Amino acid sequence: MADKSNQSRQPNHLLVVGLVLYAVAWFVPVYKGQDLVGQLGNFTKGFAQGFAQGAGNNPATAQMPTGPDWLPGWQACQFSWRILIDESTWSEQASWKAQVAGTSCLTNLAMLASFLLVFLRKPNVAMGVVMLACAGLDASWLFLIDKDPFSVFRVGYFLWVASFAVVGIGMVMPAATGKRASK
Repeated sequence: MADKSNQSRQPNHLLVVGLVLYAVAWFVPVYKGQDLVGQLGNFTKGFAQGFAQGAGNNPATAQMPTGPDWLPGWQACQFSWRILIDESTWSEQASWKAQVAGTSCLTNLAMLASFLLVFLRKPNVAMGVVMLACAGLDASWLFLIDKDPFSVFRVGYFLWVASFAVVGIGMVMPAATGKRASK
């Protein structure tokens, strides 16, 4: 009986790793041309216009993200949010791409909810499944752009997507191991 209480007090290392990956992802470049620290300047505008054009949207209306220069993840999140809310950049044929890409910024809310559950020591399988779905949605950027994603995205993007997958697996695994131990 004492072993069970000790096990429930030990942190799930996958959850800790996933949350650290998520935090680090906000501080490192997300896409090509984005500085670790500093202004993004014309490249960001070019990226916004390039994504808009690749998704079939009007590149003239694509907006450059603003925000803290020292937080590249914030700029990427804001870019995604603008895609979601700015219907003037959507064309008839590519509006689904813009909606999917834009929706990925909302997955950050799910990650914040998982932070809270981990802090309260109440992670659950349902939230783990949500986090895995968020990882899938976030990874959709790899398929939504018409360019080679490995030439466009940088380590921050991949850390961000991986963080959702690792947290999701960390929340689902304890239930799976608990079922095996009880058999």
